[in-house]
Amino acid sequence: MIGNVYNADTYAPLTGATVSNDSGESTTTETTPDPAVDDSFYTLFSPASSHTFTATMSGGYSYDTTAVTVVQSDTVRQDFYLLTASLSHDPQALQASLLLNASLTTPFTLTNSGLAALEFEISEVEDGFVPAAGSLVINVPLAKPVAVGEAALHQAEGQEFIRDNRYTIEHQHLLASSVDVLLVHADSDLTQFKAFLEGYPDIDRVDTWDASSSGSIPGLSDLLAYNVVIAWNNLPWADPDLIGDVLADYHDAGGNVILTVDAWSADTYRTGGRFIDEEYTPFLSLGGAVFNDVTLGWYDASHPLMDGISTSAAHFHNQVELSTAAVLVAEWDDGMPFVAIKTKNGHKAVGINTYYGNGDISWTTDAPLIVHNAIVNLLTKDIPWLSEDPITDTVPAHSAKPITITFDAAQVAQPGVYRARLRVSSNDLYSPTVGW
Repeated sequence: MIGNVYNADTYAPLTGATVSNDSGESTTTETTPDPAVDDSFYTLFSPASSHTFTATMSGGYSYDTTAVTVVQSDTVRQDFYLLTASLSHDPQALQASLLLNASLTTPFTLTNSGLAALEFEISEVEDGFVPAAGSLVINVPLAKPVAVGEAALHQAEGQEFIRDNRYTIEHQHLLASSVDVLLVHADSDLTQFKAFLEGYPDIDRVDTWDASSSGSIPGLSDLLAYNVVIAWNNLPWADPDLIGDVLADYHDAGGNVILTVDAWSADTYRTGGRFIDEEYTPFLSLGGAVFNDVTLGWYDASHPLMDGISTSAAHFHNQVELSTAAVLVAEWDDGMPFVAIKTKNGHKAVGINTYYGNGDISWTTDAPLIVHNAIVNLLTKDIPWLSEDPITDTVPAHSAKPITITFDAAQVAQPGVYRARLRVSSNDLYSPTVGW
């Protein structure tokens, strides 16, 4: 038996589809050198008489099956057309205004306009909240003079930057519950960065761990005591491979990692181990540190990591490229990646290609705010004030499924604007995930 396998929606040939019969024979469709023969062509030798043949294809296609009578010493042609599901939703966004302790249900509809059944699952992503009380003001100590020496030369060639010591943040999204953060570093002065994080009301504790050659690499149990670990170096690590191994172990255990400069440096300043070698990191090194002024170039303004960001600058950053499957969120104006996020083994890590040490030019811009955005984005969990029913189900072809969305203000502690994102994952070939 010969034939082709096509996409039933577009009639495009599907190379790599499997055609099998009820006798156990099977083959795979292939490209063809003959321009008169469509790609996705197959040839399958089968016993004579009537048999059931089935075509399948991974990646969101349904199967196609039919009975064909195979003639002894003859050729029979049978083409297959695989259907796909097609997901849309209405409305595009949901909102409710409630008094504390009140609740509200609202309809949400998933529609399958495709020819195959749609299987879906709904998940939630917390996007923080804006308190009802005005602006958030964070006091950060002024930059201290930079001592001349090898470490200072590596940091920014001894250059000092003077800046105001207050951040006034309008409408900054906060987590509904407080978190603990550990700064794992090989650096000399964390005053500004630590003070900045401690200024946020949703960060309960900011501890530091010296992992330089004068300190030690933390163990997994040490990291697991914290919701988020932020790691960077401006000095050599006590053990560059061990720090990468323990960060990967923490990530695998569900920990949230933010990596910044000089983590993608080279030689004695390098970070190694599994976090780098097995590409947990969103960035890979292209050669080490760079000392030249750059400003914010292209960025995805709709991405939560860039919420409230309009300016950014750096002097000390790394030469990097994206690792496999990492998502680029922002670039420097010289085209070098700036912010990226990556999911591996079901957990996310954020890379920020700038240095947050005292005195760096980054502190004159919105760059520090990206760190808090990353903390909010990484700490995804079930949202108590939002629920969906059903969470998972199947929508037949050309059908719709009503979903009940409930907002419950009894599950929040204080007035404010609470935000979340609904993500619908499905077997829709073209849009397997709706929402961020």
